[in-house]
Amino acid sequence: MSTGLRPLTGVFQTPDGSVYANATLSWFRQPRKTLSQGGAVIIDQPVLLQTDPAGVISGSLYPGLYLVLVRLCDADRHVEVAIPEGDGAFNVADGVGGAAPPLTPELVALARQYRDQALAAQGAAHDSAQAASGSAGAAHDSAQVALQAAGDAGDAVALSASAGASAAAPYAAAAQSSANAASATLLTLGDALLNDLGAFSVDENGDLVVSFAGNTIETIDINAEGDLLMTYEVS
Repeated sequence: MSTGLRPLTGVFQTPDGSVYANATLSWFRQPRKTLSQGGAVIIDQPVLLQTDPAGVISGSLYPGLYLVLVRLCDADRHVEVAIPEGDGAFNVADGVGGAAPPLTPELVALARQYRDQALAAQGAAHDSAQAASGSAGAAHDSAQVALQAAGDAGDAVALSASAGASAAAPYAAAAQSSANAASATLLTLGDALLNDLGAFSVDENGDLVVSFAGNTIETIDINAEGDLLMTYEVS
C-alpha cells in the first residue's frame, strides 16, 4: 500500500446538474498542524485545486482527512473529504459525506501515542491507589497500637494506685492506734488529777501550790518563770 501522494478525480456539479466549472477548491489538512508523512515534512499549507470546464478536479494529495472550502455565489461552504491510502486515482465523491478518516501513518502514530499515554495514566492511577491503600492500613495499625498503649498505661496507673494504697494502710492503722492511745492517756491523767485534787495555797514567793490527796501526784507548783512543777509520790 502506498504512503505517498494519491491522484484525485471526480466531477463537481451544482444542484441543477450544471457542472461546477473552472472553480477553485481550497483543501485544508485536518488537524491543522505540521506532520511527517511519506518520508517528508508536511507543513500546514492549504492546497488550491481547480476544476476544468467539465467540472472535473485534478491534482494529488497525501492520504488523510481534509476540509474543502467551496466558494459559491451566496456564501462559502465547507465539506469534509477523507482520502484513504491506496494505489490509483481516488474519486473525491467516495470520500464525501461522513466518511471515516483513513488510517494514514500519522493517524496510526497518534493512536499509538494516545494508547501509550492512556496506559501510563492507568498505571499511575493504579500505583496511587495502592499507595493510598497502604497509607490507610498503616494509619489503622498506628491507631490500634495507640489504643493498646493507652489501655496499658491506664492499667499501670490503676495498679500503682492500688499498690500505694495497700502499702499506706498499715501506717494509717498504726497512726490511728497511736492517736487512740494518746487520747486514752490524757483522759486517764485528767481523771487522776480530778480524783487526787486536795487543796490550793500560795506560798511566800507568790507561787501557786496545789496539794493532792492521793499518793500518785503529791503537788503541782507553778514558779515565777511560769513553769509547772509536779511532785509525785509513789506508795
